[in-house]
Amino acid sequence: MATQPKERRDWRQEVTDTIVDMMERGVAPWQKPWDDKAAARALQMPHNGVTGRPYTGGNALYLMAKGSALGYDDPRWMTYNQAQEKGWQVRKGEKGTQVEFWQFDRVEKVKGEDGKWREERVKLDPPMQRLYTVFNAQQMDGVPAIQPPKREEWQINETAERILKNSGAVIQHEGTRAYYSPASDSITMPPKASFASEVGYYGTALHELGHWTGHESRLNREGITKFDYFGSTQYAKEELRAEMASVFLQAEIGLPHDTERHASYVDNWLETLKKDKNELFRAARDASKIADYVMELDREKELTNDQAQQLQQGREDAEQLQPNDVPPRGTPAYAAKLRQSIQERNATGDYHVLHAQVREQLGDNVNFGRLASDEPIKGKVIAETEHSIALEIAPGQAVALYKMDLKALPKPGQQVSIGAPSEQGREVALDRMIEQAHEKTQARHGEYNSTALRPEEGQALMQGAEQWEVQKQAEKLNPADKAKLMAKSNTQTAQAATKKQELDSAPREKAYIENVKDHAAIAAVARDGKTVALPELNAVAYVDKVSGDLTLKAPTAATLHALQEKTVTPDTVVVNNTPTKADSMSFDNSTGDAAGLAADTLRRMGAEPQNIEKVMGLAMTPEQKQAKLKESLEVLQYDAKELLGNNAKTHPAQTAEGNYKGAIVGQTTYHVMQQVSATQTVAHDKSTFNGQVPQPGQHVQIKYDQGRATAAQVAQTKARPKEKAMER
Repeated sequence: MATQPKERRDWRQEVTDTIVDMMERGVAPWQKPWDDKAAARALQMPHNGVTGRPYTGGNALYLMAKGSALGYDDPRWMTYNQAQEKGWQVRKGEKGTQVEFWQFDRVEKVKGEDGKWREERVKLDPPMQRLYTVFNAQQMDGVPAIQPPKREEWQINETAERILKNSGAVIQHEGTRAYYSPASDSITMPPKASFASEVGYYGTALHELGHWTGHESRLNREGITKFDYFGSTQYAKEELRAEMASVFLQAEIGLPHDTERHASYVDNWLETLKKDKNELFRAARDASKIADYVMELDREKELTNDQAQQLQQGREDAEQLQPNDVPPRGTPAYAAKLRQSIQERNATGDYHVLHAQVREQLGDNVNFGRLASDEPIKGKVIAETEHSIALEIAPGQAVALYKMDLKALPKPGQQVSIGAPSEQGREVALDRMIEQAHEKTQARHGEYNSTALRPEEGQALMQGAEQWEVQKQAEKLNPADKAKLMAKSNTQTAQAATKKQELDSAPREKAYIENVKDHAAIAAVARDGKTVALPELNAVAYVDKVSGDLTLKAPTAATLHALQEKTVTPDTVVVNNTPTKADSMSFDNSTGDAAGLAADTLRRMGAEPQNIEKVMGLAMTPEQKQAKLKESLEVLQYDAKELLGNNAKTHPAQTAEGNYKGAIVGQTTYHVMQQVSATQTVAHDKSTFNGQVPQPGQHVQIKYDQGRATAAQVAQTKARPKEKAMER
């Protein structure tokens, strides 16, 4: 009798059925059903007990579910052979748990055109699924007891708060619902005090942060970019991804999971999972991407000054060593000495020695071989020599960027490839270095343009500073790339200088201020006996959108040509002044009084008295200005209370010389005061505040001196209960 062929096992269907069964019984895969107090304990991500490498995607979710169902508190899993190599013994009768591994390529022997056989890595299409069996550490004898990290509740909450801040997401607190709005790209949360515990608050916030990552400028997930409607299948899929991601993130930082939050989504999840056995794995894969994305944002912001000081100390120690001295392994001096040697070998093109030294520094994480420009590098850290890496800028495309963009050295378990960059990659890398030099120069020396007596002087100072930045970066490169970088920079500087000279040589005409009733003073120019008005659309270039300050500069020939067909309005006021190419004047418009601004402008530019009087007739009265300032103060106080809570203290206006030591001083909702010396403070935009919220015990002062609240802000504040802002 013929034997019936054995039916192939559908592992993914089995896993999906297991998860669905748990959910139908009211148990989350990451919840221990026998322990009501389980929610009060921190989750831990399943990981390999030998390599330390975390399981991801569907494997992580399935091992969480199995550990939950079988009562395992230990997150360590490993194969039988791995346990044997460590001298640990799987107990007789214990059953393993299967996880999947996908093989995307393999090494095969191929015959070349020269007739010789060689080994090549060949991509598998489709990839091959392999299943292997792992056992939990609690199924073995001889395994050392796990030592979970000891983290106090305040430390865990502080970490969660830091992750939210470092993400850069806009989070506002109002109302009674928590949600992410794709339209405004912002998260709305109820006030923290309305949650039963901080665990509930941070778990919900991380869930909404998961949705936030789906924006087209980030992970570009269809559940966000093509949102359908609440309760739809697409909505259920997106909620499943956000909830799984919050579980993975909470396990990463040790935050207990609130099992009640997922209950409202279960019915929709079950319907989706039952229809498609692969949806669970797609969701888990996306959730892993979300968690990795959020944690990477946090890691990038957390490179501390201590690390920088250690590296600098290592360099100094290495410089004091004799040529044949070898510092102890693992010390900053050893790493610095090794980096110096690697750079020297790279400069001479001795790649055999280079590879050996890179392997010595990075260990078994290194994987050598050439990197094709179309080779997918997703999920890898790819280093090109010790001091450069390749980043993915499009699916399947990689370019080389120098170490200035490498945020951190690879962690254990990450894959690192060493290879020679392509010529195209080098060009992109050098262009990016020049861009970064320009960005750093603007950030550090932007005041040159405003403090110089003439714009030409400020421009020269900026160019000198930028060339110095480029030169500093060039010192990190080998001789050939260094020469190419400097040549590129010199060419771009010369082109910019030529363009500026063309603009400066254009003829300047008389300047006018047009009498208008809106919130922007509109500049006008005269040409060939005709007066033309600069349209309000172009006036934005002259009026600061935040402060309302107006800067008048002499128009260029290009501006005149574009406007020569325009006609003047009857109430244009002529100013008796002919500006030169170096003239630049600024005027304050703190209350949005356009007519008052225009009148002040006319006075300073020497207009006829009757023209000044004519414009003043349209200006705001002192009473109107006072009312405007009062409204703005109410907006400021409300927003400050919303942002800073009870640490916020309103404070009368102070001079810039006031001593703010130990205080964070906000100047309207758009600015903060930053202390630069014992008695001097300067104003910076809110973005430079790094999103830091004052800690308990810190003193916060809100400085009030401007009236720049918009009509929408005033209306919104008046619509809110006043007591809400003052009680917080």
